[in-house]
Amino acid sequence: MTILISVDQYSAVGLVLTAKSIARYDKISKDQIFAEYYLLGTLLSAICSIVVATLI
Repeated sequence: MTILISVDQYSAVGLVLTAKSIARYDKISKDQIFAEYYLLGTLLSAICSIVVATLI
């Protein structure tokens, strides 16, 4: 995600997040606790990527 943000490919970041969600959809829909950790982890990962790409 950091590389995609660095080269101004913001739509590709959305594609990565969508693919990640589709791959884990079954577990997200069945396990509430996993869904919360997944969402928080994805948010933290996105924020870290944005900060690193901005600093580069």
